[in-house]
Amino acid sequence: MVDHDYLEAIIAMEGIVNQSRNSERPQYVSLTTRLDSIFPNLTVNETNNPLDPEQIGDCFNESIRPLGLKAHYLLTIYREFNKAVFHHLEGVFAESNNVLIEIGVMPELDVRARNRKIARKKERRKRLEHLPRLKKTSWPLKSPRQPLPQTKLK
Repeated sequence: MVDHDYLEAIIAMEGIVNQSRNSERPQYVSLTTRLDSIFPNLTVNETNNPLDPEQIGDCFNESIRPLGLKAHYLLTIYREFNKAVFHHLEGVFAESNNVLIEIGVMPELDVRARNRKIARKKERRKRLEHLPRLKKTSWPLKSPRQPLPQTKLK
């Protein structure tokens, strides 16, 4: 059973990790994509990316665990760790991406463009879902020059 204060400290670290992961999203996704391309037999994601905020937070927790600190001290330490480490991750991600670009790892990668393209496809699909479906027998015409069927007007 976990003490309420320790639970609060755990939740605080999870919040810091999630905030960090989401605030540097484009750089983080670019880095993960580039790392993934280097290892063809391995999928690199947040569970094994060494620069993922959760991996960094877990390593930090493991390193201070032997100190046996009380929960309220952990909260203070997490706050300072957030300022000292997580607030600077975007620069670390950018520098890591630059190093990989310089050695030729996916230099043309543009995550923002890819995200815009994905968003456009989703929007197009959403619009198409609202259109009425055409009967398969009415379209397409067999020949591009085939006249449209004549209907008698009464």
